Amino acid sequence: MRLPRTLPFLTAVAIGVGCTGTASAPDIAGVRAAITGLRTAVNAADSATFFALLTDDFEVLPPGAEPLRGADARALFRGLFTESTPTLDPFTNEELQVSGDSGVQRYSFRLTVQPKAGGGATTEAGSGIHVWRRGSDGRWHLWKDIWTNPPAAAKS
Repeated sequence: MRLPRTLPFLTAVAIGVGCTGTASAPDIAGVRAAITGLRTAVNAADSATFFALLTDDFEVLPPGAEPLRGADARALFRGLFTESTPTLDPFTNEELQVSGDSGVQRYSFRLTVQPKAGGGATTEAGSGIHVWRRGSDGRWHLWKDIWTNPPAAAKS
């Protein structure tokens, strides 16, 4: 099995964030606000707000696929807004560590997608890691998105 090229870096970020001092309340509140904004944008089908929450070099590591960065990563999510109506439930099993200008969010998710063209809705559930980065504007942006999508039998 070939590990994604960013795995060693993300491991170092997770270890570094977890081992440094405690984050300030404003830092944690800032990341929490960004997390809430992300979910709100998805549920409102507000692609402009969603994409504004991503860094320019945003990278996604979807299950069973090669990592995508920048415009290619954004394109992966474009259909979520143009072809469907998404509903993202509140994250569960969440852990959040923030240090300096980096934050790591571990979460479980449930996303239901209703095609705009009609047909039945589909629901995906799994777990993931978001790596957040504070921008020069002081706002938090999603930098890395990694998630699992276990087989249906394992989702119960």
